[in-house]
Amino acid sequence: MILCQFLSEFSFIHQKIDTKIVKMGIFFYTTLFGIFLTECNAGFGGPFITLMRPKNPKSRVEPIPPSSDYDGNPISIACVIDKDQKEFDVVEVTQEWPSSLLKRLDNGNGLSVLFHGAAYKTTKKSGLMFWFAREWMTTSGNNICIISYAYTSEPSESISEVGFLNKMVSQKRIEYAAQMGCDLIKGVQDICWNDDEGGRCLNIHEVDVIGLSFGSRVAAKTCEYITKKTNGEKLKMLLALDPSKDPSFSAKSDFKRLAHYVQVIHTSSFPSQQIGDIDIHVKSKSGISLESGLDFFMFVATATKRLYALAAESGDGTMILKGQPFPEAKPKECVVGVYSNPNPNQYGKKFVISIAKRVELFRESLGMYQEETIFFE
Repeated sequence: MILCQFLSEFSFIHQKIDTKIVKMGIFFYTTLFGIFLTECNAGFGGPFITLMRPKNPKSRVEPIPPSSDYDGNPISIACVIDKDQKEFDVVEVTQEWPSSLLKRLDNGNGLSVLFHGAAYKTTKKSGLMFWFAREWMTTSGNNICIISYAYTSEPSESISEVGFLNKMVSQKRIEYAAQMGCDLIKGVQDICWNDDEGGRCLNIHEVDVIGLSFGSRVAAKTCEYITKKTNGEKLKMLLALDPSKDPSFSAKSDFKRLAHYVQVIHTSSFPSQQIGDIDIHVKSKSGISLESGLDFFMFVATATKRLYALAAESGDGTMILKGQPFPEAKPKECVVGVYSNPNPNQYGKKFVISIAKRVELFRESLGMYQEETIFFE
């Protein structure tokens, strides 16, 4: 219609079309390269990657209306987008992500999103959590974002932990945070496709989501929303760190196949049933100061590649400090953490890695990040 009415704009429209073609070409070759890497790392059982340009829906796939007693607490996001950043880029929202944030994240990098625990919140722009996130960003090459959905006001002392989590459930805060996570990921991709300047757009298949404790459920729900919103596409990986158990959810937890690859880390014991594609038990000995946050500390050490950890179907597994040669994982071993590649031959199996006799090596890999204050910074 516009072309028919305003022929003088033909050249402008032609330029836009050319730009879209260039973007589709970039997406096509990026996807082919992703398939090549997947096949090399995981064999012919690797995840299927759609070659079609993603659709650009204008509305959320599943609007989540808050309950009538929802108190309107915002969620916050703290991002590291540049290796030279000196502090977190922090934004608080209640409805939609600002386009300025989405544009900053549209820089050609991949994306890793960490959903914090229910009671934790990033409180310092340049605390330990920031320095960890920046090192993680530098190591992975991905933009790093940490989403906190804890209530901004402290819960009353009369409210139990279970009551606190039940409040989150009754107010649909889990779904709300997950929906915002979905909108963040799709928003970064969409803002690139709608831009006429060209460049490499975010691929859904290069996004990792990580959940800490209760945050694992938020991350899992985010995966579900992404799949619905994209008509079947899946995120690269869901890494669940000690998924919480609480009476607000069914005793049955099943994260399997929610992403191309789902790895679940447990620090107490294996559950009676498999939760992820692969479940890993990180064993320790009682009394060490790292015990209460062992799942997250293992994630920190491996995400920064300060530690290379191989869990095994039997035995104690392998732990190697950065700077030493890393062996290839054997058929009955798997890499612990976010850099693990899917191997369908291992799906449904359980692996173990123990730090019981290697506590000092584990501490050495963590360095300054072993302080428990990291959870609150």
